[in-house]
Order: sequence, then structure tokens, then C-alpha cells
Amino acid sequence: MDVQEVNKKLVDELEEMGFPLALAMRAVYHTGNSSLEDAISWIVDHENDPDIDQMPLVLVKIEIEDFEASSVSEEVKLSAQRLREKSRKRNKEEYMKSASNREKERIRVGKELQETKRIAEENERKRSLSIYMHILFFMFFFLMGVCFFNHFIIISFIALRKAEKNEENRAREKVRKKLQQDKVERRGQSGLPLQNQASVKTSLPVVQENKEMLPVLSTEIDNRLTTKVDLMREYLRSLRRYNKDDDIKVKRAFETLLIYVRNVARDPDEDKYRKIRLSNPAFKERVGIFEQGVKFLELCGFERVEGGKYLFLPKDRFNTQLIASYARTGDVEFARKVFDKIPDRRVSVWNAMIIAYSRKDCPDKVINLYHELISECVRPDSSTFTVALKACTSLVNLEMGEVIRKLAIKCGYEHDVFVASSLLNLYAKCGKMNEALKVFDRMPKRDVVSWTTMITGFAQSGGGGEAIDVYQRMRMENIEVDIIVILGLIQACVNVENTKLGLSVHGYLIRKHLFAMDVVVQTSLVDMYAKTRNIELACRVFESMQYKNIVACSALISGYAQNGLAGNAFDLLIEMQSFRFKPDLASIVGALLACSQTGYLNHARSLHGYAIKNLVIDQVLATALIDAYSKCGSLPYVRNLFDIMTRKDLVMWNAMIASYGMHGHGNEALAVFHKMLEANSKPDHTTFASLLSALSHAGLVQEGRLWFNLMVQEYSIEPADKHYACMADLLARGGFVEEAYNLIGSMKVEPGLAFWVALLSGCHNHGKFFIGEMVVKKILELNPDVNSGIYALISNFYAKSRKWDEVADIRNAMKKTGTKKVPGHSVVDVNGKLHTFLMEDKSHFEYQEILKVLEMLDLEMTSADE
Repeated sequence: MDVQEVNKKLVDELEEMGFPLALAMRAVYHTGNSSLEDAISWIVDHENDPDIDQMPLVLVKIEIEDFEASSVSEEVKLSAQRLREKSRKRNKEEYMKSASNREKERIRVGKELQETKRIAEENERKRSLSIYMHILFFMFFFLMGVCFFNHFIIISFIALRKAEKNEENRAREKVRKKLQQDKVERRGQSGLPLQNQASVKTSLPVVQENKEMLPVLSTEIDNRLTTKVDLMREYLRSLRRYNKDDDIKVKRAFETLLIYVRNVARDPDEDKYRKIRLSNPAFKERVGIFEQGVKFLELCGFERVEGGKYLFLPKDRFNTQLIASYARTGDVEFARKVFDKIPDRRVSVWNAMIIAYSRKDCPDKVINLYHELISECVRPDSSTFTVALKACTSLVNLEMGEVIRKLAIKCGYEHDVFVASSLLNLYAKCGKMNEALKVFDRMPKRDVVSWTTMITGFAQSGGGGEAIDVYQRMRMENIEVDIIVILGLIQACVNVENTKLGLSVHGYLIRKHLFAMDVVVQTSLVDMYAKTRNIELACRVFESMQYKNIVACSALISGYAQNGLAGNAFDLLIEMQSFRFKPDLASIVGALLACSQTGYLNHARSLHGYAIKNLVIDQVLATALIDAYSKCGSLPYVRNLFDIMTRKDLVMWNAMIASYGMHGHGNEALAVFHKMLEANSKPDHTTFASLLSALSHAGLVQEGRLWFNLMVQEYSIEPADKHYACMADLLARGGFVEEAYNLIGSMKVEPGLAFWVALLSGCHNHGKFFIGEMVVKKILELNPDVNSGIYALISNFYAKSRKWDEVADIRNAMKKTGTKKVPGHSVVDVNGKLHTFLMEDKSHFEYQEILKVLEMLDLEMTSADE
């Protein structure tokens, strides 16, 4: 590509007139070397361009032939002059502006430096003022394994502020006690009787006199504080408080204590650091004169040995405490490093590390460390077995728990209370309540925790009756119940559907005024009443709750849905948001159950959209959505949702099979079943019940026979009444009534009502009157529900076989008992409102308009057939 050349003479003339080289070259370049006047005009027109001062991207400095320069008019010269002045003015303004910005930046940086200096000086002042207290707490936390200095500073300041607040209260209490003592003394001097003298004496602090030290309230400290940490802090504070007039000695005592602790922490294997002679002049002068200093060392683990002449720190105790200290601060990795460096580890050291992993919720590491202990031939003790069994409980590893139990018995801990309690919890968590009961009965001493474990274990494993029996035994032994026992008992009432017992538990709580304001108990009562179909009491308990929670709302929503009150469920779902509760998984599942009952497809879609935006759609929620969409008649939604889910559990597979079966798609249900087998998901009794029902509705008799036999032979599932009922319906629908009847010979249980009804329906449809009459007798022996349609089916069967006397008898019996067949009905959702239609029902407000539309449709269909 050719590059245009510029006239060097024109460029030079523009430079002589005061224009920059880049501007001059750009002007000549863009005017095509025409004339000096055109170049100046171009500069005037483009003076505000952002790139006006940039060198042209294409430039070739080549001399070309000179030609006579065009005469330049005065107007052009004036324009050039104005441009030069304007350019100089603009450059000056930019320079002044940049200078101002530089000055502002210099001032800002100066202020920041001054502020930084001020903060550093303030921090230095604070640090110097509190240096003694920092040293004080550093000694304690260094021993306890705190590795992070900043964390130590924060705790130190919090503890110091708390101590200062409490010191004034303690001083006021001392004055009050002194006045009380003076009052007693005055009453004694006056000859008046003494009141509560014993209590006054015992409430006074024990003062130890020592000529070399100020009084120390050691007994008061021991009575008021219970934890080792609090005691260590208080001894160091009291050392400073009671010796405030001798700061030099206090500072020297702190420094000496710090040296002792630091030496032991740095080199625990050195015996000279772990043994202190109390008669040592240097120790006696620096620390021994203060009782608090000696007490502090004893709390650090030092013991008085050799007749009280020495303070000695046993090596095992130091290692154990050091590991435990690091574990309490959350630094388990550093605790493990300390553990690994200990050469001769006794069981106490192993236990410290095992407990550290247990507190950190690392059950796998607990088990691994337990195996290491056994491999090194260290004899485990009660603590070892207790924590190891607890880890098995967390992992639900019953097999490993049995191995540990056998070794515990071998080591003589079969009747140990702590080992037995952990073993009891393991069996309860794994659902082995028979084994748990054996351990429980062999326990020599049972506390409330053991009783609670048994009650909750039975309740959670479905043994509500056994849970109630254990509770009655507990009451006979006069063991006071706690909230966990009450919650387990309430759950047991739900499992056995014993409303009467639930009312008794509720009444007991009211009479004893127990947990009246406990929201957990109230929520459990709401759930119990809802699941035992006592929805009115559930509502009353819910309304009486002062502090409602989302769990109670979700329980009541599910209760409404399970009791057929879909409208109430939707209302509460809306109302709970006025309490500022965001619907959770449980409340959405309950609302979807209501959609399944009413056929509210739009509501189901809305709930699905909410779940996508606000929740994680797991297997439980996806299964509820599949059930709702299926019962609302939207199979495409069901299939799309099912295909989207990457992780499918057995319940979801069963729901998908049942959905296809409900709509008569037997082949599709069978295809889903095959995919489930390909996904290595093992079918259960519910799977085969759904599959056989789907094959029955589709009339796939041969496939039904095949899978019923495979269920028994290949999957070792014993057929239940529901499986036989499905097979009877399958065979009877297909005309194989005799084969269906012969199933009775292979049944290990008595046929249920569903089996006989399915068989009678087949006899009615296929005219098998002989078998049908035997079936009718079996049905009447079972006394079916008077409101069911079974009596109508029997009457129709006799009518088809022309046995009018029997028909009359059945009809008369129905009249006497008030039995009526519940008519079938259709439900249509129009703009979010359900419309129900019964046969010969004329109550609908648009009945006449509906008839007109039906007549019109009938006319169109008739004309189309012609």
C-alpha cells in the first residue's frame, strides 16, 4: 500500500508560525499538501480533536520538489496567531491544574502519615500500660497451647475488662459482710441473742495470716470459681491486687513464673525444668513468698512431692494437658505434632489425642488412632472404648462397634457405665433396639441419659409401644424426666397413633408446669396432633404458642394436607410469611401434598418456581413435585423433572413408576423400572407394588406374571397383601379369574379386603358367578366400611346373575345402615378456582350455560359422524 508523502517546506513554515511538529505534519497530511492556508484552516476546524497533538500514524519524511508557496492572507495569519495563543493558554492551565493536584496529593499524604504516626503512638502507649497483664495471660495461654498471639491479646482484654467490672461488686460484698459481722459482735457485746451466727461465720472469707505477705482469700477463690482456667486467672489477679504497693516484687514474680512455664513448654524432656525446690532461696524470694504464685504452678500441673519439699510436673501429665490444651483452642494439627513427638506414650496420652479428634468431629481419625493404639500393644481403658464407640455411632458403623465391644468385654469393661452408655447409643442409632435393650438391662447403674436413649431409640425406630413401656419403667424407678424424654414420648405417640396417650402426656406437662414456654415441646405437640388426625387440637396448640417458628408452621401445613384441608394449608403457607418466616423444604412439601389432593396445577407450578429460586431441589422435594404433577395430570412435567435430577433415590424411582401406572402407561412404567435396575438401584416391596399396579391398569398380564415370580425368586421379597391384591386385579381384569382365585393357595397370610374386592370385580366383569358368590361371602365376613362402594358392587354382581332376592337383601341392608355409594365426581381448575361436578348435580351456578355448551358439542359430534 502506498503512503502519502508530506511537503517538508509547508511543515517548516507551520513550525515557524509556532505550531508543534506533530500538529503541522497532521495538518499537511490531511490537506494533501495543497497549501499553507488549507493546512491552517484544517487546524482551526479540528483544534478540539482528542488526538490533535498526536503524531500521524503514517509519516514519510521525504523531500519533494519545491513550489511557490501560496500567498497567505492576513486573516489566515490572524487565525494562526489566535491558535498559538489559545494553545499556550491551554498548556498553562493544564500545568497549573497538575501543580494544584500535586499539592493536594502532598497534603493528603502528609495527613495520612501524621494519622499513622498518631495511631502508632497511641498503640504503643496502650501496650506499655497493659504490659504486665499481657505477660500474666501470656503465661497461662502459652501453657494451654495458644499459638496465635492476636487471639491471646483479645481474650486477655476481655478477661481484664470483666475482672474490673466484678472487682467493684466483690468489694461491695466484702463491706456488706464486714458490717454484718460488726453487727453480730455488737449484739454479743450488748448481751442480745445472736441470729444466724453459724451462717454468718461460714459466709466469712477464710483469711490466712502470713508475716511475709498480705492476706489472700484462697478459700473464697476456690469456692467461687470452679474451672481451672478461672482459678489460674484469679490467682494471678489476686497476686497483683493484694500486692499493689510492691510492683517491683510482683513484676519479678510474673517474670519468674513466665520463665518456669516457658522452659517446660520448650523442653518438656528436661527434668530440671519440671522440678522446683521450694526451699531454693531464689524461688522463695521471687515466687515462694506469694501463695498465689505457688497455687498457679500447682494448677499448671506441678505436684508437691518428697514431703512437700519439691514441686514436680510429671511428664505424662504435661503431655496430656498440652495436647488437650491445643485441642481446646481448635489447633488439632499442632496437638498431633506434639503427640507424634512423644516417645513413650501411655494410654492417657492416646486418650487425649483421641478425645481431641472426637471434639473436632473427626470420627474417621478417632477409629484410625484407635487401631494404632491396638497395634502398639497399649491397653485401652474406659475412656478409649467410650470415645471409640461414639465414633462408630457417628459413622453408623455397627460392625466396627461390635469389634470394640468384644475387646472391651475382654479387658473387663463389660459393666462399665460409660462404655455401656456409648454402646447403648450405638445400637439405638443403628436401629438394633433388641441388642440395646439387652445392654440396658445388664447395666448396673442407669442414669437419665440411658433412659432417654432407650425411649428416643424405640420412638425413632418405630417402636412406639416399647418406648412407652420403657417410660413406665423409668417412672417406677422415680427417675425425673427431662425435655428429651418428653420429646421421645411424644414421637412414640405418633408412631403408635395413640391420641389418648398423647393427651395424657400433654396433660402431664400442664399439671407439672413443665416446659410451659418451651417452643420445642409445643412444636412437637403440634406435629403429634396433626399426624394423629386431631387437627383441631394441633391448631389450638399452634395458636397458643407465644413464639411461633417455621417448624411448627410446616408441621401444621403438612397436617392440614394429610387431613384433606388443602385450603387451610395454602392459607397458612401465606400467613406464615406475615410472621417473616420464609417457607422451607418441609412447608413446600406439605403444600405440594395439598396440590396433589386438589389438582391445583397452577399452585404446584408456583411452588416449583419458588423452590428453584430459594431452595435446593433434593430427592425429597423432587419426589413431592413428581407426585403433585402426576396427580394434577401433567405427565410431561413429571418426566422433565425426573430426567433433570442427576441423583435419584429409590423413593423417586417408585414415584415415577407409580405416576405412569396411575395414568395407564404400563409400558413406560416398565421401561423406568428397567432403567432403575441399570442404575444399580435395588427394588423393594413398594417398587413391585407400583409396578404390578401399573401393569394391571395397562392389561399387561404376561409381564405381571413374570415380575411377580422374579420378585420372589430373584429379589427374595415375600409378597404382602398389596402385592396379591395387585395380582388379583391384574389377572381378573384380563379374564383369568380362576388363576387369580388360585393365588389364595400360595398366600402365607389371610387375603385382605382389597384382594377379595379385586377378585369380585373380575367375576362381575367376566360372568364368573360361582366363584363370585364365594367371594361375596368372604367380603361380608370382613364387614367393609358402610360408606364404601363395595355393597353397590355386590348388588350389581347379584343383579347381573339375576338373583333378585339377594339384590333386595343387599339393598334393604344398605337402607337400614344408611349406606350410600359415594358418587364419582370430576374437578376442573378454572382460573385458580376448583369446580366440582357430580352426576345429575344441578347446583352449579352456571348449570344452564354448561347444558347449552354440551348440547352444542353433542350436535357437532353427531353431525361429524354423519
